[in-house]
Amino acid sequence: MIEIFKDMMLPSHVIALLLLLGSVLLFMAQQRRRAVYPYLLAAILYLFFSNGIVASMLISPLEYRYPPVLDGDRYPALATAVVLTAYAADDPRMPLSSRAGSSALYRVLEAGRLFAEGRIRRIVISGDATATAIMADLLESAGVPATAVTADGGAVHTSDSAQRVARMLGEQRFYLITSAGHMPRAMGVFEAQGSRPIPAPTDYQLPQDSGSASLMPSPFHLLVSDLAVNEYAALAWYRLSGKTERYW
Repeated sequence: MIEIFKDMMLPSHVIALLLLLGSVLLFMAQQRRRAVYPYLLAAILYLFFSNGIVASMLISPLEYRYPPVLDGDRYPALATAVVLTAYAADDPRMPLSSRAGSSALYRVLEAGRLFAEGRIRRIVISGDATATAIMADLLESAGVPATAVTADGGAVHTSDSAQRVARMLGEQRFYLITSAGHMPRAMGVFEAQGSRPIPAPTDYQLPQDSGSASLMPSPFHLLVSDLAVNEYAALAWYRLSGKTERYW
């Protein structure tokens, strides 16, 4: 139920509902004139949330909350990195490189980079069974030894991964790899379980400087606004349900 409510808050879904309402009113003889109002509101919301400046202002506080682990930084060498899964589809008609969505690929690349640099010796992939298996195969195809990869496929939500990793690693410090916009929520829920993660964000959507963003509406910017609103709603829900101790 809460997932449905959260989805209905997304700008693209609100716009779709307004368009649907306008279409219904258009076919009702007595209400036809009122159809213009939901259509107009849908157009205003689309123009607002699909421009680059608004999308950047929404996502940047999430994405740039934690700095990335860059070359030459003072970050320590640790035994383990935990990679949270993202969308992946196990379709045998696709090559392995196409079975993972872009977010999953970015996370795999970041884990592989840290491994190649010698910052980590072990990679734990946590999430649903399908995505963990595909992401593990991608790491192995990129040269990471199978013995260095653990696929923990028993989690559905970020909070599930946090609980499972806490039991697995205890108080051991580890790099936590996920999309930059998802990192504040992930850090909050992992720390609430007593874990000691060091954030290693990746998969940035937009540059931090919103002034360089385009004002022209685009589906991509609407998608970024959706991602940001989804994260803010999830952060609030995690705090209210006691899964994390902070809103930020």
